Amino acid sequence: MLTRARGVPDATRKEILAKARALRPVVPAGTEPATTEDRPLAQGVEALCATLLPGPTSRNHRSLAVLLGQAPTDEGTFLPWPAQTEVARTIGRGQPQISRMLAAQAKVWLAEPALTAVRNELVALLDLRGGVMSAEELAQALMAARGSYTAGPKRFPQAIGLVRAAVEAELSMGGDARVAIARLRATGLVLVGREPDDPASDVTAADFLEYVVTLGNRAAELTGADEPPDRRHRAGEPLPTRQRAVEELRRLPVPAGMPSATDPRLLQLAAIGSNDRVDVNAQGQLYPVGMPAEAALRLSTGTLVGQRLSDRQLRDRVQSRFPRAEQLPGRPTLTNLLAAAEVPLTWHAQDRVYGPVSVPTSVTGTRTVTGHAPLLTLTAVDEVGDRLAAAMKRHAFLAVLAPWRRLGPARQALLTRLSLVEVDVTAILLERLRSLGFPWEAIVAADNGSPQDADFRSLVDLVRHQVMPALRAAITAADGPVLITEAAPLARYGQLGLFQELADPTRPRPAARLLLLPTRRAESATLDGVQLPLTSPTSQTLYLAQDWIAAADDARPRVG
Repeated sequence: MLTRARGVPDATRKEILAKARALRPVVPAGTEPATTEDRPLAQGVEALCATLLPGPTSRNHRSLAVLLGQAPTDEGTFLPWPAQTEVARTIGRGQPQISRMLAAQAKVWLAEPALTAVRNELVALLDLRGGVMSAEELAQALMAARGSYTAGPKRFPQAIGLVRAAVEAELSMGGDARVAIARLRATGLVLVGREPDDPASDVTAADFLEYVVTLGNRAAELTGADEPPDRRHRAGEPLPTRQRAVEELRRLPVPAGMPSATDPRLLQLAAIGSNDRVDVNAQGQLYPVGMPAEAALRLSTGTLVGQRLSDRQLRDRVQSRFPRAEQLPGRPTLTNLLAAAEVPLTWHAQDRVYGPVSVPTSVTGTRTVTGHAPLLTLTAVDEVGDRLAAAMKRHAFLAVLAPWRRLGPARQALLTRLSLVEVDVTAILLERLRSLGFPWEAIVAADNGSPQDADFRSLVDLVRHQVMPALRAAITAADGPVLITEAAPLARYGQLGLFQELADPTRPRPAARLLLLPTRRAESATLDGVQLPLTSPTSQTLYLAQDWIAAADDARPRVG
């Protein structure tokens, strides 16, 4: 295809695309593929991936499986969107053979109705997210929307492979393709751009992709990402604030017709366009990937001052703010690093926590005064109260962990003290499934938890298409902040993508969204043993101290 061939001038390519679009209404589209027999379309990621490969006896089966992240290399690695040369080297075939195989298979994928739905979904996502997304972002969106039960290292590469198949099928349409791609050097990061629908447009997806790369280069300049690692923020110079970064990025000329991007999305586009040099954190702050640990500590001082934190808690707190900075070391190196970064915390061996530096004891007459930094006197009740108040004020998402045996009082305390609207997931699920009119015995029998069982997969589809819209509607309809309870079934049926959406800091929330989870100890947020897909696990998780629950219980009015 001329639009993808090397050496074709950009102006010529744009003219070809414009003429192809202009001719669509008058040139016959060609022979329509024969309709497939009426059957349900594959929905989940695994079911869709199964439609992409030829039979196991085909000579191309393993090549395509490796190319789509569904089979490992001989070293046991699943490759996310590998280059054709990498697949050829892995399989022992020539790159031209892989290229011809992929071009032929793309035509097959183009005729697959289930993949057509995915192609339309990707186009809609691009329209919503500023016209450009990385392959990783698209894969995450598909897993959140359609569900994926695969665990381990295969999970993400196969989802990226699904995105690749949809994109390759779209590109096989030549001038009618609605997307284009750019593969960045060094990292191999793949960006997908949206072609304008207007055939008279003077710009193409290539212009959008180039703009995002320009954003990334500017973000690298703002954060000093191209400075040698030992010079990055050594003197403690601040990173650009969120507002300044947005203002600087907005100064860059935007291609005509490119979908508008919100401020949070603009920062994300800058990060993905930086080719893995810059990241954006949950607070919307750009920072260089691999930022020195001392700089990360210095820039996190405001969240550490006055706190009493274990070694692990301190490292988790800094990592949650700058997840792709250099990892903090453990003790005793961490103690020296805190001093170098001028963070006023020291190690208290007796309590085994980092806390404020003690003030020397002073004696006045018969009175002895021993002081600490002001916030040292904060109790567990105060800390929980402050975190909850901050979440309510910022309309944040917060996973609230409560001890199993105190789950009932914790629920009552949250509803009473914070005036929350309860959304009971299990109650909505049962009510919605019963309303469908299926024999209840059949639903119970199908609920066997086996992803390989057709009846269970059908039940999962019912939950996805019948229960989840009702649940989302209940959350949206709530007048004020929400407490989501009894949510374990969402883990069983692979619908935790809801919490990924709620926790996404780039999505506006009309009020706070709290999720109550039972736990046996202060640990990471899980539902039915499955990790929650949180954006910032440390800052979006709160262990509800028993003292706070007891205090709330004591404050309740008694009858009689």
